[in-house]
Amino acid sequence: VEMRAVVGKREGTMAYVCCLGGGKRNAARSAALISAAVIAGAAQAASKPVLAASAAQAAPPAPKPSEWGYKQDNGPAKWGSMGFPMCSSGRSQSPIQIFPDETTEATGKIGEVVDYPPEAISFSMKLIKSNPHYFCPETKGSACGVITAQGKTYELKQLHFHSPSENMVGNYKGDLEVHLVHVEPDTQEKAVVGLIFRGVEKTASKTGNTMHNLLTIKDDGSEVILTPIRAMPSAKAGYYTWSGSLTTPNCAEEVTWILYDTIYEVPMDAIKNLLKFTQGGNARPVQPINGRTVLHAR
Repeated sequence: VEMRAVVGKREGTMAYVCCLGGGKRNAARSAALISAAVIAGAAQAASKPVLAASAAQAAPPAPKPSEWGYKQDNGPAKWGSMGFPMCSSGRSQSPIQIFPDETTEATGKIGEVVDYPPEAISFSMKLIKSNPHYFCPETKGSACGVITAQGKTYELKQLHFHSPSENMVGNYKGDLEVHLVHVEPDTQEKAVVGLIFRGVEKTASKTGNTMHNLLTIKDDGSEVILTPIRAMPSAKAGYYTWSGSLTTPNCAEEVTWILYDTIYEVPMDAIKNLLKFTQGGNARPVQPINGRTVLHAR
């Protein structure tokens, strides 16, 4: 008696059969066993692609670039592989963790509010990723507010919210951070002004109460009356400034950041209203500073 390896016609199938000794009768029985083994091996191999195909069909599809968010399957750790490579490969990303003792003292103010109007303006509210954004009417141009930063002039275009705060000062992470996004009209470069808030039961802060009014969420597309100057701190307030990025995809860099160094107050129910819409937090974790200089102007 001997063992012979029989290779089937389908690639990768092999069966080992026991072959009987000589004689026509035993030869016929051996041939029958070999044939059965080949058929069985081929059937087994044929089933493998079917199982693989079934597994592939059962796997959830990869999120599309437009489906980025803050959940486990589409959150900040995944953005770089979802069509936004700068989110994972960029070297000047935001937000950051600022340690005041490690900042560089600025000689004088290098950014300031030049003209934030005291008049009320009708901003349009649009929900983006369940986050209320308030947009200055395009027809207003620079009328909604203007800042300068390192010699450039930027116009206020919109403001939106993150909870908890994205930037950190020392080990402190606030309950809310407001971003006022400004654009330089010729180059389209961006400057973002950030304010960090902690939630309290009530506050006398005009800035905090302005944010509270904005976070009394209204319907998508509704008009909201905003007095821009009330959204900004005093012109005497100190701030940190550095070169960073957008904190949401596409995570574009060369964004000038101005983060005020005061922690402001906002009624806690405003933050709760925001979290109802974002279904939890919508803050990107802090990113490596990678040797960047953070200036402190005060």
